Amino acid sequence: SKGVRLRYEGKQVHVIVYLNLEYGYCFPEVALNVQEKVKKDVEHFTGLTVESVDVYVCGVEEVS
Repeated sequence: SKGVRLRYEGKQVHVIVYLNLEYGYCFPEVALNVQEKVKKDVEHFTGLTVESVDVYVCGVEEVS
């Protein structure tokens, strides 16, 4: 995956997260959890306002 990208607009930030997930996980549930955690942590540690967190699932990996 491509990792994380940030786009700043003044004191606001837009976050894009690229993920690979293991087969069997519920994509919408994982994406929502990632959005909430990233928003909370970025705002807490930087003092910036997170305007959006977009999550892209780039691939699915099968566990052996």
